[in-house]
Amino acid sequence: MLSTIATQEHLSAQEVKNLLESDEYAYDVAQDIQEGVSLGLRGVPFFVFDRKYAIPGAQPMEVFHNTINECLASQPTPLERRGEEGPSCDRETGKCE
Repeated sequence: MLSTIATQEHLSAQEVKNLLESDEYAYDVAQDIQEGVSLGLRGVPFFVFDRKYAIPGAQPMEVFHNTINECLASQPTPLERRGEEGPSCDRETGKCE
């Protein structure tokens, strides 16, 4: 089934098969599982948003919508630069202007 999905997404079915039969990402998968368990994972599906919200099991779309909106609302505001660029020192050379 995964190789079928891979070909639909323009990936090589053979490359996907080789990857699935290898241990190339075994450590990464084990780390993800351990992290999930530490966050309360007891089954799948289990979704974590912003390491702040967890959605266990199949949930209505509204739960995902509300969670994503809460994550977006709690994101810090990007830094807004004001004024002209003043004198500064180059961090690599140490030369100051």
